[in-house]
Amino acid sequence: MKHISKLLLFLSIGGLLTISCDRMLEVDSERFITENNNNLNDASDTLYTMMGALSKLQLLGDRYVILGELRADLMDVTENAEADLRALSNLEADKSNAWLDGGDYYKVINHCNYMINKMDTTLEMSGRKVLLAEFAAAKVIRAWTYMQLALNFGKAIYINKPILSIDDALGTYPVLEKDAILDSLITDLEAIQYVRKPFYGSVGNFNSSDLFLSARFLLADLYLWKNEYAKAAAKYFECARDENLLVTEMFSSSWITDVTPPRVSDNWKMIFSNSYIGNDVSAIIGYYNSTSFGDFKQSSLALMTQTNYILAPSANALDLFENQVYSDGPEDVATVIIPGDLRGESGSYEYRERLADNTFQVSENPRITIYSGEAVYLQRSALLYLRYAEAVNQLQKPSLALAVVNYGLNQANINTYVNSNEIDSGVPWQEFSANIFTTNVGTRSRGQGNKSILTFPANLQTMQDSIDFVEEVLIEECALESAFQGNRFHDLMRMSLHNNKYSLLAEAIAKKHKNNYDAIYAKMIDPANWYLPYPDEE
Repeated sequence: MKHISKLLLFLSIGGLLTISCDRMLEVDSERFITENNNNLNDASDTLYTMMGALSKLQLLGDRYVILGELRADLMDVTENAEADLRALSNLEADKSNAWLDGGDYYKVINHCNYMINKMDTTLEMSGRKVLLAEFAAAKVIRAWTYMQLALNFGKAIYINKPILSIDDALGTYPVLEKDAILDSLITDLEAIQYVRKPFYGSVGNFNSSDLFLSARFLLADLYLWKNEYAKAAAKYFECARDENLLVTEMFSSSWITDVTPPRVSDNWKMIFSNSYIGNDVSAIIGYYNSTSFGDFKQSSLALMTQTNYILAPSANALDLFENQVYSDGPEDVATVIIPGDLRGESGSYEYRERLADNTFQVSENPRITIYSGEAVYLQRSALLYLRYAEAVNQLQKPSLALAVVNYGLNQANINTYVNSNEIDSGVPWQEFSANIFTTNVGTRSRGQGNKSILTFPANLQTMQDSIDFVEEVLIEECALESAFQGNRFHDLMRMSLHNNKYSLLAEAIAKKHKNNYDAIYAKMIDPANWYLPYPDEE
């Protein structure tokens, strides 16, 4: 049992939750809730309090990306970076590092705890429980926040009641280890997973529903972290079917060869355009840039990756993208074969000039270009399918998993490309016969053309050999599809933990540190070193 540190005490009590504000998303209101006036039984007050929760969530957006990417192999610091970022990149961060401040996590958690414990979910209008959507959304936001603490620090002070007084803050609370936290979150989300998201029309530049995470998507992720593969696959499938999450050709970049000189389309990068949020990207931390929604607020990622050039693609990331091969054509045989995965130069980082022979002109300062300052991307259709593939691969269905990358999951592709002995009769999460799945394409085709197909090597002897091969494919494909978006370190961690293959993470990260490979490998082969120093604990 632990007391909350003095820092968390001041952060939690000093920012007691606003019940309403003069302007939606205003975060500096002086109107605070008191202990004697702290119930939520009005739809308008609940709306403003939910907007307050979303504004608190903004505090975690940049940190989500930086802690998830900078410690891994795809993002690096430039000479403009300050010491704390450099320490994270070099895996040397200590408790004094500003990016490890735990207070902002508990601002979100305390706000959600208030909503969960004080909201009147029995309130009905026209036979509908009008506050249930906000109640469920608060549980999902809290679960996501605790998940970040668990994955980054390996443990967290666990509080499920709102801190509304000094006495509350001075109470003792359990410190739960990662697995215990994940178990608690699963139980919490299972009870509310089918409650619809709140919807308030447009908020800033976004549809308000995109500001809320899918409970089922998050629940599937939690099952995957717990190695409950069948549950994860079932929940990913159900989420894709019911929430219309697809990997479509719309976002496939291509070489345009009927112009001189030939050029690359930017279809893949459109995923991250505000006007397309809600398609492949289904949940974001949204920032606002209009004073009608309170003080100007934006993510710093655009400044850090572009204007001020503090964070950049690692040399390892550039090699990964440029060592792929784009292969495309209208018939059975590819008619365009050119080096490189177009998700790199057409979307993940600034275009790097091609020479006359279509090889790359090296850029001295390649910039990550997916951030505008208005959103951080939390849930995506492509991620859902790749994690589905990760789950079914562990269930000894490697050809089904590989079909996600090569072809896309629909019934025709499953019938054609998936080994019949991997399909179990009566298992619903393998049935992709619904019409919505017809347009699914392979994730790989989005950057490497429609003829870029991976096949099982002939020398594989056992089922485990095939599973290991597909696992390597998925590690690479997750990097190509979600580089710089906050997932990489945790993807490597999770896949390494499936079968205690710690070398997966150690090798990947050591490649970024070529001049210090052996020392980094030796450090990261030990799972104890995967977690950051736990902040704000007395």
